[in-house]
Amino acid sequence: MVQAANRATLSWQKTTGTRYDGSVSRATTLTLPLTSPPLSVTGSGLASWSYDGARQQLQLTFAQASDFAVQLFPQQVTNAAPLPVVLRSLTAQRQGLISVRLSWQTATETSNQGFAVQRQLLPAQAFETIAFVPSHANATQPGSYAYVDATAPGTSVYYRLQQLAIDGAVTYSPVIAVAGRLATAALSAWPLPAQHTLHVQFSDPQVEVYLRLLDATGRPVRQLRFRQYTQLDIGSLAPGLYFLQAQDVNGQALAASQKVVVSL
Repeated sequence: MVQAANRATLSWQKTTGTRYDGSVSRATTLTLPLTSPPLSVTGSGLASWSYDGARQQLQLTFAQASDFAVQLFPQQVTNAAPLPVVLRSLTAQRQGLISVRLSWQTATETSNQGFAVQRQLLPAQAFETIAFVPSHANATQPGSYAYVDATAPGTSVYYRLQQLAIDGAVTYSPVIAVAGRLATAALSAWPLPAQHTLHVQFSDPQVEVYLRLLDATGRPVRQLRFRQYTQLDIGSLAPGLYFLQAQDVNGQALAASQKVVVSL
């Protein structure tokens, strides 16, 4: 059964042997039946998506009205073997601008050391292990786990679990994907041209911003951390063209760079 929040109008149909196409009329969360994890999910208004293997459901979160496409693996086959533990669910969702939270639940576990969290930046690249989460469940006690990837890129990213048994055997979960974040944050500066003081504002008050002012050669001449609003003393700077950059704690750009002209 297809379910949509917020009473959105939607369409959803299989257009080829390995592809579904659809659309939603407004921001909503859409739950679709799907028997195996998708290869990719794309859409202009798509904020995030996750696949629940236990329920065989694909959940899509849209920030606005959008067309979307779900591409399946050829012949509905993935290269991931099932976990020897009974895995109830595995999800990954963005938190704010710079983090991705992975959550998974197991029904039972036998001779399990734990789970390596692995990340892939592009479909053609190899997975890398970014963390190891020890097992705390057993054959009679279910387990609930979570890990926050604080260095997740702003683009689409893929995750899987590598389960390590006590005897050293390794198996893998299905791959899940997290869509790139929507570029909604904005950096503004005034007055332009500026003489003595430059006022700077960032649109998201919850994000700590690492602000840098670069001269025409790319050399930093002012830098500081702030939230939402700050002022830069530029009275001692030589007149000319400068560039204002806003980055997160991991050095990733939060907004487009701004040109700043300093005058006499």
